[in-house]
Amino acid sequence: MPEKRAYRILTIADNDSAIPELEAMLGDEPAATFNFTPGKPDELSRVLRGNDTFDVAVLDLDHCYTPDLAVIPELHEHSPGLPLVVLNQQADVDYSILALRKGAQDYLDKRHCNSAHLFHAIRYAMERARYLRKIAELPTYEPLTGLANRLLLDDRLEQAIERASRNRTGIAVLYIDLDNFRRIDEQLGRRRSDKLLRQTADRIRNCLRGCDTVARVGGDEFVVLLESANHAHGAGSVASKVISALSRHMVTDGKAVVTGCSIGISLFPQCGRNINDLIYKAELARCRAYAEGGSRYCFYTGNMDTEFIHVMNLENELANALERKEFCLHYQPRFNLNNARVCGSEALLCWNHPRLGLLLPEDFMHYLENRSIVHEVGEWILETACETSKRWHQSGLCVGPMSVNITARQLLDRNFVDTVERVLDKTGLPSCLLELEVTEQTLINNEEVCSRQLQDLRKIGVSISVDDFGTGHCSFDYLRNFLVDTIKLDRSLIEHIGHRSTDSTITTAIVRLARDLHVNVVADGVDNIDQFKLLFDMAVDEMQGNFLSPAMPPTSLRNYLLTNGLELNLMFESDLKMAV
Repeated sequence: MPEKRAYRILTIADNDSAIPELEAMLGDEPAATFNFTPGKPDELSRVLRGNDTFDVAVLDLDHCYTPDLAVIPELHEHSPGLPLVVLNQQADVDYSILALRKGAQDYLDKRHCNSAHLFHAIRYAMERARYLRKIAELPTYEPLTGLANRLLLDDRLEQAIERASRNRTGIAVLYIDLDNFRRIDEQLGRRRSDKLLRQTADRIRNCLRGCDTVARVGGDEFVVLLESANHAHGAGSVASKVISALSRHMVTDGKAVVTGCSIGISLFPQCGRNINDLIYKAELARCRAYAEGGSRYCFYTGNMDTEFIHVMNLENELANALERKEFCLHYQPRFNLNNARVCGSEALLCWNHPRLGLLLPEDFMHYLENRSIVHEVGEWILETACETSKRWHQSGLCVGPMSVNITARQLLDRNFVDTVERVLDKTGLPSCLLELEVTEQTLINNEEVCSRQLQDLRKIGVSISVDDFGTGHCSFDYLRNFLVDTIKLDRSLIEHIGHRSTDSTITTAIVRLARDLHVNVVADGVDNIDQFKLLFDMAVDEMQGNFLSPAMPPTSLRNYLLTNGLELNLMFESDLKMAV
């Protein structure tokens, strides 16, 4: 029969009954014997000087409850590395986590503790103390932001899983990724990007409790561990706070930058019972949040593994879509409300996917914009749209300028103006018949570079439109600085214009101020008659949307215009017809 292991236990309590209680609790343990040495909090120095060979210390807090747990660091100051188990009857999860942060290896609620639980906790504390001594020489904090690194995150997550399994509580893991940081990093340079990351870390930290953990696990990727997260609502509330904090602009060397973030959330035990599962599934949920437009959070659901494979395949297929001639352009006309005639058209990139059929821009553009091939695809769009516009005008269809969307990466390319000039020369389209659309967010994040590029484009006769205007941080000062010709109201304003009074108020104010600045206003995404009427009453200059005309292939649009003419042809009530 194997010999029992003897454990030397230091018991710290101001209650004389603690020793008998522990002896009684551990007396039936068949695999070990225990030698107890009592000590009171104010006698630590004397007790430890007399015997410094304890295997573990047990701190009984029933009668020496101290909110700051000062006795723990004091104990470790006298005896560094001594394993420590905390016993308490307080139903305070945050307090237990604080004890662990102070240096305890395990925490037990005495109300639900028996011999097996306590013996397990003692052995676990000793094993963790050995592990911590082993990793003590390794770095556990990330030097740029001062946050925990992946090593420390894994350690704390492992502890959290152990406690949650024992106490039947929950854990939430939040995977945070800054939206479009790669592009911002290219524009700002390393030094400014590092400052941005430090500000990001501070803002995330300020959204959390002291007992939560936030780690930096990649260039612009962060993971948050929330213990005692028994409800999805609590994790969602924290995610909302982080999104709100990171949506406000940050300043680096006097330059304002807006990043935004996408967050994925996984829950223990619903989404997995180990470190890798929880982090992996939180990352999958983050991918879904970004695919839905970013600046939002998503919880992991069981079908996301399949969706992730779908997205990966889609991104890989995008790389060869241009070479395989799978891209095509559809065109949506724009109507001038002063004369009810077609006054322009917008080129929209579509993808004739070999398996999935025709994909619209919203199905894949956010994947394309972050890939290097966006320059090559962008030039193909520009040249194809200009060639189409040239043919229409040569055949007598004076449909106004052709509008082409350009990405931030294209606009920030120092050769972009030369590319536009080359395309205009090649296609023979007059520069006054080309309009380039840039998003409001691009202007905000790249003010200095955009200002130079847009001025050079205007010098060659190209007009400039700001897309998605009205919901970001762009002010009319930007419109004066960039000398833009047109703003297109953000679709979210149009979508809710008849239902949310604030959207109607904002839209009316934008239209009035734009008129004062002699800037053309286009309402994009007009999908029903109610939206049309409201926007018509606000006196926007132009409209575009499926209610007026859907986007269609070039031949279909040409035939439509030849058949119906350039006039707006809608079946409205007679009074609306008279107004138009």
